[in-house]
Amino acid sequence: MTAKRQETARLIGRQRAAMGASGASVDVGSNLDLQADTAAQGEMDAISLYHKGQDAGYQTQLQGWNYGQEAAGHEANAAAYASAADKAGSNGWMNAAGTALGGIAAIGSTWGKYQASEDSYTTLWDKVTPETLTMRHPSGKTATIRTR
Repeated sequence: MTAKRQETARLIGRQRAAMGASGASVDVGSNLDLQADTAAQGEMDAISLYHKGQDAGYQTQLQGWNYGQEAAGHEANAAAYASAADKAGSNGWMNAAGTALGGIAAIGSTWGKYQASEDSYTTLWDKVTPETLTMRHPSGKTATIRTR
């Protein structure tokens, strides 16, 4: 604001010097009106610049606040994703343990049925190697399957 007012004062000084050099009276009539108009316009320009600066400062503050809110939202999302990942990890272990226990129970159930039935046609794996599977039938017959 001060710089604009100083610029206006220099302009009025040049106007007065030009009027004085021409021999006219600088403090009366239209010459005085010209200086008053220049001073008024200079003051309006200075005030306009001041308000533009105030607006720019407010916009900067507002943008900073918006960035802060956006960052808080991202932090909340990150916490939610981390929580979901923790739950998914623990649920995975729980599911795996449940599947393993279910499989063990199924094996026990099948074994119990085999033991209870003498006429059973259920086959059992007798020997398992990486290359072969050998099955034994309750009648005593065996069958070997090559896996490779």
